Amino acid sequence: MGRDLCLHTESTNKKSLSDHIKSYGKINTTSHLWNWPKGSEHLLWFDQEDFKSITGVEITIFPEIRGKRKFWSLHVRNTYSASWYDVSMMNKILTDSKKKFGGTIDGDYGKNKVAPLWENDTSPMSRGIDYITRKTCSSIQMLEISLPQPWNNFQAANKPESSDEKNEDFLAYVDPTRQIYISLIPILVAIFEFYFKETFRVLASYDEGILSKITKISSDNKNLDVPEIINSFIKKISFQDLKNVRKTYKRHAELDIKSIIEESTSIENYNKLKELINFRHDIVHRLESDQVFTREDFLEFHKVLKESLSSITCSIIAKYDLNTKEI
Repeated sequence: MGRDLCLHTESTNKKSLSDHIKSYGKINTTSHLWNWPKGSEHLLWFDQEDFKSITGVEITIFPEIRGKRKFWSLHVRNTYSASWYDVSMMNKILTDSKKKFGGTIDGDYGKNKVAPLWENDTSPMSRGIDYITRKTCSSIQMLEISLPQPWNNFQAANKPESSDEKNEDFLAYVDPTRQIYISLIPILVAIFEFYFKETFRVLASYDEGILSKITKISSDNKNLDVPEIINSFIKKISFQDLKNVRKTYKRHAELDIKSIIEESTSIENYNKLKELINFRHDIVHRLESDQVFTREDFLEFHKVLKESLSSITCSIIAKYDLNTKEI
């Protein structure tokens, strides 16, 4: 589902229309799944600054025959999850192009009408947290959806009360899907690392107190701009290490990761996160995968990660009074 609008221009010159669109900047060539007429050009406007775009604006310049003449028109689109900036830019492209090239706007909102805008009460920090939350939640969700059932389906079957536990463990051990479950553990830790690294980047970018603390760490920072200072600091931190994550957030962002997780979920969740990270280390560096590890075992780590990251996000939203879409 999305917003779809067309501007049927009076222009017979594709290049002038294309040059006009590209003059907005932040435009890249893209592709399109629809079967457009030959000669159509597909572009994407996307503004990464301060996390303004979510989906951007898809723009297609396409030919259409009216009477005996060939005209070049615009189709613009974004999804309903688009940001205020995406929709605003879509409307601007349509109205500016109509003024310059003439024609009629047609689409979801009626003749010569563009998409309605809403009050934009987001901030760069809220949009940054929103972006990280969307990306991590999507990755976590896709892991659960794509996780295969056991090959012999013994674990998923209804087990009789008299089932032999040793027999169950043996069948779980020889199940080839066991290796798939184990191999996905590093992906869970990659999500953990991305979340804490990029969340800290967002907080440091828009919280002057955090930026001031990390700037004072090195005298070399005097010659760097803000993104360079933050990058320099982040490169020195291992965000796959729960102890380092806790220390960094507590010292610089005044957020106690351990307390937040334990109070919002359970003490067991924090300990389970440590177990997850240690397990990943053993898999990657020691190739330790010779053990019983079931689908349920993986989903337990999966659940702990999901709940823990959600608790941290909620705490950040409350601390900074952020307005986000995702929580």
